[in-house]
Amino acid sequence: MRIFVYEFITGGGFRDKTIPASLLAEGQLMLTALLSDLIEAGYKDIVCMLDKRAKVPAFPIEFISAGADHQQMRQQCLASADAAWIIAPETGNILYDLAVEASQFPCILIGCTPESIELCGSKKKTLNYLSDQGINCVPALDKIGTMPVAGCVLKPDDGVGGEDCYLFQELEQLQSYMQGRDEAGYLIQEYIQGIPASLSLLCHDGECVILSCNRQLFEFEKGRGRLNGVIVSGLNSYRENMEVLARQIVSAIKGLQGYVGVDFILTDEGPRVLEINPRLTTAYAGLHRSIKANPAAMILDCLATGVVPDTAALSCQAIPLRL
Repeated sequence: MRIFVYEFITGGGFRDKTIPASLLAEGQLMLTALLSDLIEAGYKDIVCMLDKRAKVPAFPIEFISAGADHQQMRQQCLASADAAWIIAPETGNILYDLAVEASQFPCILIGCTPESIELCGSKKKTLNYLSDQGINCVPALDKIGTMPVAGCVLKPDDGVGGEDCYLFQELEQLQSYMQGRDEAGYLIQEYIQGIPASLSLLCHDGECVILSCNRQLFEFEKGRGRLNGVIVSGLNSYRENMEVLARQIVSAIKGLQGYVGVDFILTDEGPRVLEINPRLTTAYAGLHRSIKANPAAMILDCLATGVVPDTAALSCQAIPLRL
């Protein structure tokens, strides 16, 4: 099987602009981990587009330099592939557009359907939808008349990681920041005390298993949010308690397939969902070492057989990843 692996940041998505160092490092981390897992699983016929500013992973596969005819090259790769594995941010509908593009070719899309990506691309729509299904979330606030006691968090509705995420504790500061900005493009939420966390899920046809329960190394520095990394399986003691939440989410959002990330705040009253990532997340880069099993092989086996694997016996070693 010929697999086209396309990671947007390292694959030419920033060909006309400067690549932020943090995004490049994160993209290379995920790409290298995925390629390593695919090769170990026995997949040798792999093609990968690569920006000339990205490091070339030392793997015996086909690398294509992403040039000016970037879109045409990508479509040629899709046309020649049996399967496509796409990693991209939801920002500006990038992941959605790429999934739609891939679906126009006869290759298999290893991942979520365009419809589920479209919903998850908006944090606000996702939270409102999940809340309507009875799932405990940190709700979106339409208007701020008075500032919540603990303050409120503002972030782009389609942002990734800690991108442009701010904590405001004064109403005037929030109003000043939003002046001249389109409110529709932002999500406002009450600041909730708790442990920033995430789930790495393997999903298939409305079923799912938890691969790892992770601790997010996220903090606010002078009011600005920053994701410094993740400890894969850093919250393993909570894993069993998260199974109900994971099943509720995958049952509610049709089309979540393959690897899916769930960001949430772990509070004294339980988990409260922040967003759903319908793609590989940074935690994937430490997943193989954590669970002592090949997650790419598990995902592709599940896709081929339709059987969700039993993960009860998986190792869950805490693996820190710094960004």
